[in-house]
Amino acid sequence: MHSGVRSGSMVTAMVNGVPSKLPRIVIYMPPDVREDFEKLANYERRSLSQMALFAIEEAIRRAKADGKINDEPSSGNKKDAQG
Repeated sequence: MHSGVRSGSMVTAMVNGVPSKLPRIVIYMPPDVREDFEKLANYERRSLSQMALFAIEEAIRRAKADGKINDEPSSGNKKDAQG
């Protein structure tokens, strides 16, 4: 189970009872998408956070394989594929 602990202005996530200082994101989705996402996460035996990370990692892996992004550090707001 995940929970958050606010420490000053920084929030430290609790992942399985262990503090994590990994960066966080928040997403908003329609209720029907969330319902299907929960079903998929349950099927995969993952938490919603784990399922989201898995999906993001897979999208990044495919984008790298397709040459859409590279491993070099980002240079601001430019799209990596444009140069």
